[in-house]
Amino acid sequence: MTTRRQIAPAILAILCLLPTPSAFGQTAGTLLPPDHPEVYHSFFFFMESFSQKLDEIAQRTPERKTQVMESAARYLKIDEKELPQLFATCRSVAAQLRQIGDDARQFARSESANNEFPRTGSSQDFATRRHATIQAGSDEMKRVLSPGSWTGLHAHINGDYRRSIRQLNAPQ
Repeated sequence: MTTRRQIAPAILAILCLLPTPSAFGQTAGTLLPPDHPEVYHSFFFFMESFSQKLDEIAQRTPERKTQVMESAARYLKIDEKELPQLFATCRSVAAQLRQIGDDARQFARSESANNEFPRTGSSQDFATRRHATIQAGSDEMKRVLSPGSWTGLHAHINGDYRRSIRQLNAPQ
């Protein structure tokens, strides 16, 4: 039988394999404010990777799936039964955010190829879409989780998770 002491190193190993805060353009600096859109942006991509790693462990060692998922739920401060909804939401939002980024890069390349300066309004449109997607994703997490799980996850995102990322070049 697998114990919590055996599962904890597996979860720690997963966390070490995931993108670091610097992968999201964050380095030592000041903390982002609670509920800042960039905290959620980073969290959606973190959860996409985290859920993929958990799925890989479950496929390799099906006998450990329950313990790994219980450990992940404790880490995120949510009910284990709600992990699939959270994972689905975060994966969906990450895909939408990736598409917006791809669209913005494609637009910038086409403007550059035509020797045109990117139009300010168009750049703002992409930023507006990105912000709306982040907000909708946050709202969706709140909707799919029970009030208790949302309270726990929200505290995790704005506590431990937020402290793990730093704003680049923020005023001290």
